[in-house]
Amino acid sequence: MHLRLEIGVVLSGRMRRLYSSWQTDLAAGQVWFCGPWERHGWEVLTPKCEHLVLTMLPGALARGQFPEVPEWDWMAPFAVPPRSRPQARGEERLKVVALTRRFQSLLRQESPDGDATVGVFLLQLILLLAHHRTLRVNRKRDFRAEDFDPVNRAVQLALESRKPVSTQQAARACGMSYRAFSRAFRAIMGIPFARFALGCRLSRSAADLRDTDVPVSEIAQRWGFGDPSSYARRFDRHHGMTPTRYRLSQAAHRREGPVT
Repeated sequence: MHLRLEIGVVLSGRMRRLYSSWQTDLAAGQVWFCGPWERHGWEVLTPKCEHLVLTMLPGALARGQFPEVPEWDWMAPFAVPPRSRPQARGEERLKVVALTRRFQSLLRQESPDGDATVGVFLLQLILLLAHHRTLRVNRKRDFRAEDFDPVNRAVQLALESRKPVSTQQAARACGMSYRAFSRAFRAIMGIPFARFALGCRLSRSAADLRDTDVPVSEIAQRWGFGDPSSYARRFDRHHGMTPTRYRLSQAAHRREGPVT
C-alpha cells in the first residue's frame, strides 16, 4: 500500500497484478491502475517482462480540471473497482506501447521539464484508455482535493500505531470534525477509517506470523488484540484463513521459491 497513485504499462512479456479480491494477467500494451492506499501485489509470469511504473500524489490529479469539460473526473480510473478500470484492447495495445516508448525517450533526455512531461504522458494515456463513460461522472465529487493531506495524516497514524485508533482520535489529529473526517476518508479511501485502521493492524501482524516464531497469542497482544480468539476471527475475515493456517501457508510458499 502507498499514498501515491500508481499506473503501469507492460511493454513486453507478461505480468500478473493482484488486488484484494481480484487478479488479472497483463501482456504487452496493457496497463494497471492502483488507487491511494490500495492493497496490491504482482508476479512476473515470463523470464523477461519489461514494464514502466509511474506514481504521483493523488491531489495533483484530483485538482486537474479543464473548463471545457468540468464533469471529467481524472481520478475515475483509480477509484472504480479494479475489474472495471480502463484497459487497452486490440490495436489500442500497440498505441499504448508506442506512446510509452516516446515517453521513455523524452525521459532519457533529462529535460528540466521532466515533471510536466510525466503529467502530460499520464493524461494522454488515460485519454487513450478511458471511454467517456469512465471519465464523465454524473454525480458531484464526494471528495475535495484539499482533503488528501489530512486523510494522509490519518493513514500514517493508523500505520504507525500498534493499538486501536478510533475515528474520533483520527479526526482530532487531522483537525476535522468527526462527520467531515468520516465523509472525506470514506470518499477518498472507499472504506470507513475504523475498517482501514483494523486492516492495518491485521496486515502488520501477518508479517510477524510470516517472519517470526512468536506464538499467535503473543502477536495478538502485540497488535492490540486482547483476546486471541477475537484476533483469530478478525484475521480470518480479513485474510481468508486463520493465523495458524496463514503461517503454515507462508512457510510452504518460501520452500517453493519465488515466481519467475
